[in-house]
Amino acid sequence: MWRKSEKNWQLLDLDESIVCLESHLKSIHLTGFKGKENEIELVKFFLKNARVLEKLMIFWEVDMDKSEEASEEVLNFHRTSSHVVLMFLDAKPKQRSRKWYNRYSK
Repeated sequence: MWRKSEKNWQLLDLDESIVCLESHLKSIHLTGFKGKENEIELVKFFLKNARVLEKLMIFWEVDMDKSEEASEEVLNFHRTSSHVVLMFLDAKPKQRSRKWYNRYSK
């Protein structure tokens, strides 16, 4: 992580406390997820460091064969928060039937 000092950018020491990870961050929604290595590492970072995380939702960019493989990898990561729920969702929901209204219009 980077922070700007007066004149230069410096790399933050990841051992320094990041307050939102320790006490505030409860829900994360990642959209446009493609299962790339850097995205997987980001999820791993959140699961490892977000102590009060309750929900992490991943919305897949497209229907991919890799999605199942990446999902399984993520499910095996260590979690600091004992009650976090992981959800993997398709970004493009299945189209509903147009006949749904017939049940209620009678």
